[in-house]
Amino acid sequence: LFDRVEVCCAPVLIGGERAPGPLRGAGVAALADAPRLESVRVGRRGADVIVSGVRAGRPAELLARLANP
Repeated sequence: LFDRVEVCCAPVLIGGERAPGPLRGAGVAALADAPRLESVRVGRRGADVIVSGVRAGRPAELLARLANP
């Protein structure tokens, strides 16, 4: 479960056949069923690229909760 995502991508290529991916779990059966992000922002922190966003359909609900804690 998630409302907001922030992914930090370093400009370094690592991995291998058994390297773990950044996402775990059962996944989705079809790409169309994958959760989408809205309000996506891309920035930099030093040499890293930062991608952040809010789960689609959640921004209004999150803003309402933040305004009325």
